[in-house]
Amino acid sequence: MYKILQDWGIEDEFKKISSKPDTINMLSFAGWYLGSFRWDSEVLKETRGEFGLTTYGALQALLYRTALSSGASIRFGAKVVSLSPCSKYPSVTLACGEVIHADVLVGADGVNGVTRKYITSNEGVSKETGIGAERADLCMFSVSIPKQSILEDPELAYLINRRNNDMFVWLGYTSAAVGFPSGESCDFSLYVYGPDDQTRDLPSILRGAEPSLIKLARLATGFHGHSEHRTPTPLAHEYVLDKWTEDKLVVIGEAAHPLPVSVTARPAFYILLILFLSARFSTILRIIG
Repeated sequence: MYKILQDWGIEDEFKKISSKPDTINMLSFAGWYLGSFRWDSEVLKETRGEFGLTTYGALQALLYRTALSSGASIRFGAKVVSLSPCSKYPSVTLACGEVIHADVLVGADGVNGVTRKYITSNEGVSKETGIGAERADLCMFSVSIPKQSILEDPELAYLINRRNNDMFVWLGYTSAAVGFPSGESCDFSLYVYGPDDQTRDLPSILRGAEPSLIKLARLATGFHGHSEHRTPTPLAHEYVLDKWTEDKLVVIGEAAHPLPVSVTARPAFYILLILFLSARFSTILRIIG
């Protein structure tokens, strides 16, 4: 993804909203230090790449500004309730009743979106949410801890001060956690994985964990400053579509082949899809003149 952002001319903007980890520290769930891995600067230089961490919101805002500056028109609150990709001029109908026509419909509306349901209905797959999903019997909590809260606690300050933007991985028998400073504010993002059983709460999963992990969970605000981190996300492999096109409709991203929510590189993967799709459209436009 980093090289794509370079080619798009927004590398400097991305650096402003991201942190660059130098080292990944491995610890046991109980806090024993197991070892570390440091990114080889020569390898990154040779591959013309970089390793950066940011938040979904900051990346979305950057891509939004880039799209607008490139001439894209973006409408919010325009919910699509039905689509007609079979006609000469394919169209979508919005909840407000407005009908919008286009040359091609591109569905990037996620695993529960209307475009995915249109494809699955023609594949003979049930439209019900979750059909084809394989549960992994694991769940994930995603939380964010304000940087200032960490710095004010002498027992936690090492998470940010030990080295520049270190990542931390805690490994346990049935649970694990990944933490890192992310984004311009360098707030600390924490992903906690554990059994998807009847308890399904963060304190239960962190039972037996080192004190710093338990403290982080207590300081967590959730992504929007509330306590939604108490609600875990089950990890599942959703049904992958056998085909991604239907007449003048093409589906991409989560609508076509959903990735588990635990995959932190999802944005990078989907930006690659955008690049591929835009290249195909550019070739078609050159051919038709």
